[in-house]
Amino acid sequence: MINLSDDRAKSLQYDMRNSMVAVIIAFAVCAWMDMLGLNRDAHKLFLITAMLIAAIIFGYQTIKHREDLRSVILGKGEVASKPFILRAIALAAPGLATLYLVASWIVSSFRLIMDLPSANLLVAAPMIAFFGALPIYGILLIIIDKIYQARRYRFDIKVRHARQTQLRELAAEQQARAEALAANPEAEADIVENSAALKSDDGHYPVFKPLFRPVLEQAAAIVVFLMAAGYVLSAWDVKVGDKGNPITGFMDTLTIAFIAWILYRAVIILVDNRLREETGADPSRAVDVDDEPAGHGSTRLGTLLPLLRNVSITAIAVIAGMIVLSNLGVDIAPLFAGAGVIGLAVGFGAQTLIRDIFSGGFFLFDDAFRKGEYIELGDIRGTVEKISLRSFQLRHHNGPLHTVPFGEIKQLTNYSRDWVIMKLPLRVTYDTDVDKVRKLVKKLGQQLLDHPDVGKNFIQPLKSQGVVQMEDSAMIIRVKFMTKPGDQWVTRKVVYAAIQDLFHKEGIHFANREVTVRIADQENGRLNEREREAVTGAARSVIDENRPAATVDDRG
Repeated sequence: MINLSDDRAKSLQYDMRNSMVAVIIAFAVCAWMDMLGLNRDAHKLFLITAMLIAAIIFGYQTIKHREDLRSVILGKGEVASKPFILRAIALAAPGLATLYLVASWIVSSFRLIMDLPSANLLVAAPMIAFFGALPIYGILLIIIDKIYQARRYRFDIKVRHARQTQLRELAAEQQARAEALAANPEAEADIVENSAALKSDDGHYPVFKPLFRPVLEQAAAIVVFLMAAGYVLSAWDVKVGDKGNPITGFMDTLTIAFIAWILYRAVIILVDNRLREETGADPSRAVDVDDEPAGHGSTRLGTLLPLLRNVSITAIAVIAGMIVLSNLGVDIAPLFAGAGVIGLAVGFGAQTLIRDIFSGGFFLFDDAFRKGEYIELGDIRGTVEKISLRSFQLRHHNGPLHTVPFGEIKQLTNYSRDWVIMKLPLRVTYDTDVDKVRKLVKKLGQQLLDHPDVGKNFIQPLKSQGVVQMEDSAMIIRVKFMTKPGDQWVTRKVVYAAIQDLFHKEGIHFANREVTVRIADQENGRLNEREREAVTGAARSVIDENRPAATVDDRG
């Protein structure tokens, strides 16, 4: 329950128990003297003395266990990772507690002498609240633990049932395969190729996640703290519903802030967990510079969830702020009226902003692009890295980051949807047997389906399209394959390497680029420097004209 070792917790419990016993005895003696009919002034003197004894004892224990108090406030984990406000409170807590004891004893003595109410429990109120709140907090933690134990039990039953079902399916699959092989031993290759992928009990099952447990435990601690603070304030004769009291207003503001913080934490945990499920990675993961362009984009929900998170957090902050202002006595109705007038004026002056926001909403509603997809907008292209309300950012595959307002989009090309066809031109000599190349490429395509790295990437296998162009020095044979967007680049590397190795084994030669320049007969058979430059320039111009233009397929 608290961040203390067993020895420190036992020491704290022992000292606090003895302190409470001593304080109870002191006040019991005062009550006994009052029952004996002791003089009123003498009784007040004994009460003041008893409160002084309580203040001294509690102050001594506070100073003695100041490190324990700080550990309890900070909780588990590294101190440096805690919020600055929490560290400041933990550092100042022993001193503030000591000042409270001194101030409460002075105020109690004054009230007792002046016969004012609420004079006896000011010194002991924090300790009474602490010892009363601790069991309540423990009960709440036990309830939360029981709830998650029940959820864990139901989750384990479902996982166990899924594992048993998977094992039964695996056994049935293996038995069917064995029977098929026994009936027709020669058909082993066809049976393996056409059978469903065998499942294995590899241990990859869902893991139970107590998603909101930290939030519920923090909420329980906040509720108990507010109850304890309410009791201490009642000892000071501060009523919770007292309007106009600054302390009551502060407590109301603190309560609203705690509720808003709990809602904020719940939204963050819920959205981040769903993003991990959608993307399979941490939402804050940095972009890998080795990632290929036109890669797999996020899901539609994975794209919209960050926007939903920002909108939800903004709504929580605005609503909490309005409630706080209302509790502090500020009339928020004129604020709405003023916001309407200001909004109208801003609307006329920010038409572009409004256009960007509405355009972005329609683009996202149409699912035109998602986070992580590679898109092209006119002369700008890149991977969608961040989406906000009015714009989004594209990371070019060479590094530059483009920010594009939604209202500026006229036409959008998405290279990361459904499938992509990669076409590879091969320059071969004129003596190449085209039909032989077609058969070899088809066979290679079937072999690549079993490749351990890229075999799973193919939607359609590698195949030849025949001769697509004739040049002066070569025939252009084109091959193609289909993959999911983003997989074509690594697959292309493997395909090129496999084709080169295959052509080398089969004696098929790639054609070098050649340019033939015919010149007039020379008397001495030699060219001067000017003529050689002219010949070289003519050859280079032909090469440049025949060089293929850079396309989107050249990004890898």
